[in-house]
Amino acid sequence: MLHEYLVNELCNNKSLGALTYLLEKGREFEFSYKGTLCFISRSETQKEVSIWIDKKEHAFDNIDDLAEAKIFDTKTLLDIWSEIEVEYLF
Repeated sequence: MLHEYLVNELCNNKSLGALTYLLEKGREFEFSYKGTLCFISRSETQKEVSIWIDKKEHAFDNIDDLAEAKIFDTKTLLDIWSEIEVEYLF
């Protein structure tokens, strides 16, 4: 029940807290930003968690580091979060 609630929070309200919880539970998240496909996963990554932007991996020790890294030109995931389009939650 909680899991489904958080899936809805992420997909409908773009909740970062829900994203963090779901990633820690093994889910994977795909979104687009300005036409570029991005994918976040903790599976088959070089470190603890990775984001693939246009199929290029950026690996991080934790989700906080991923969210705060300037990997979208000079912007972080936190900076662009309101502009993303949710694609899929695996």
